[in-house]
Amino acid sequence: YVRAKPLELQFGMVERGKAKKMSVEVSNFGFEDCSIDELTLTSNPGSVFQVITKLPAGGQVIKSGGVFPVEVAFTPGALVSYLGSLRISSKDKRVQAFEVDLLGERSRLCLEVVPLQMDFGVSKTGCSNGKREAVIYNLCNTNATVGSIVLNQKTNAKRKEFVMHSSPQTPFVLRPGQFET
Repeated sequence: YVRAKPLELQFGMVERGKAKKMSVEVSNFGFEDCSIDELTLTSNPGSVFQVITKLPAGGQVIKSGGVFPVEVAFTPGALVSYLGSLRISSKDKRVQAFEVDLLGERSRLCLEVVPLQMDFGVSKTGCSNGKREAVIYNLCNTNATVGSIVLNQKTNAKRKEFVMHSSPQTPFVLRPGQFET
């Protein structure tokens, strides 16, 4: 039998006209090969979702134990939030079709932090693994105020493994096109 993971793609906030791509993995948990026959957007308000993955003629065969990624793009338009649905049809006798919810929101992002995530690699407990820097960019054509800069408390709450050594004094204003490290 085939299953999709996750059953919901949450694209989060994306700037109008910009695209964000995400994938859902279709896995074959059966003992025989299975074919994915069709990828259909059954709900697509404003045509903001697009299936990037193309199936070969006759469908995509997924071997027993195999995985097939299906890539979907979200490009928001004028509305603020969107809810769509991707239908995955197969020749599986047990589950012939299932749906993956697609959720996304339009946002006007003025500030961008690069990199968004930092990889510190592997380190021994109690040992520092070096410093990393992030840059904050103002992408808008108006001034943007940075009110605060903090570490994500959900991931850093218990052990306090991450420390911010320095950051600009907040609040501060970034002019259009300006950046701060």
